[in-house]
Amino acid sequence: MTALIRLFADICLFRKGPQHLPASSLLLALAGSFYLVTGWILLGLESGWLNGAIQVAVAGGLLLAFVRTTLASCDKRHRLLQTLTALTGTDGLLTGVAIACYALTSALPDLRNIALTLLTLWDLAVIAHILRHALSQGLAMGVGLAAIYFFAVRYLLTLIMGGS
Repeated sequence: MTALIRLFADICLFRKGPQHLPASSLLLALAGSFYLVTGWILLGLESGWLNGAIQVAVAGGLLLAFVRTTLASCDKRHRLLQTLTALTGTDGLLTGVAIACYALTSALPDLRNIALTLLTLWDLAVIAHILRHALSQGLAMGVGLAAIYFFAVRYLLTLIMGGS
């Protein structure tokens, strides 16, 4: 388990890419569960446990649809397991850091907002890094796709949750 966390950390630090992960359904299930649990905890702290569960479920479904569509459009379907595993595992890891920041800065909301904003930017950079490797494209393509995904998820969650 430590080696797996280290591998996700190396992806978050841009030392490795999704191609360094095995294409394993079991590993995807583990990373996906990690993504869902950490996302639910963070979103639950911010907007309530039921809303958090709804938001993380919707975001997970959108992630799956986005990655499948993006990889299929570039004829890279064979990279689905590794790409989703990398995206969910790294997001779970960064969300765990965000939960710790949330707890440690509870008395300092301005500092919390700065820390969470910086973590969000880091997460976007990691998503771009993973997507560029998965698609064998340049960094600009990865950044553009990460931005499209990020803003689409935020917009759809706002529509579904009624502005929460």
